[in-house]
Amino acid sequence: MMFTPYWRHVPFNRDFSFGESSGQVLNEIDRFSVALDVAHFRPDELKVNITGQELTIEGKHDERIDEYGSIQRMFIRKFNLPEDTNLDAIRSSITENGVLQIEAPKQGGQIGQTRSIPIEPTPRK
Repeated sequence: MMFTPYWRHVPFNRDFSFGESSGQVLNEIDRFSVALDVAHFRPDELKVNITGQELTIEGKHDERIDEYGSIQRMFIRKFNLPEDTNLDAIRSSITENGVLQIEAPKQGGQIGQTRSIPIEPTPRK
């Protein structure tokens, strides 16, 4: 059985909604994640970059001929990452139906976690 890549045949109901949403963004206690519909782009037409605390997702494909004429698409989507995002652990993947998923764990301990803070004696003058 041969499978056709998702970017070959995007369902009609997704054809005209391109770029209307910023995707699903979750900023949870232990992770930050983004899910973005990129079904109109092949994986090699996408770029994911981090500059400081800014996540940038870009997609671009050259002009293509389709049954209606020609089309060229591009987008740039930027997200400000929370300060406690572990930038070294960011991962991205694409699902079989063309959803780009980017996820990063948060650094440090969990919010709400209890820990003891020792009280130090004040030095005498």
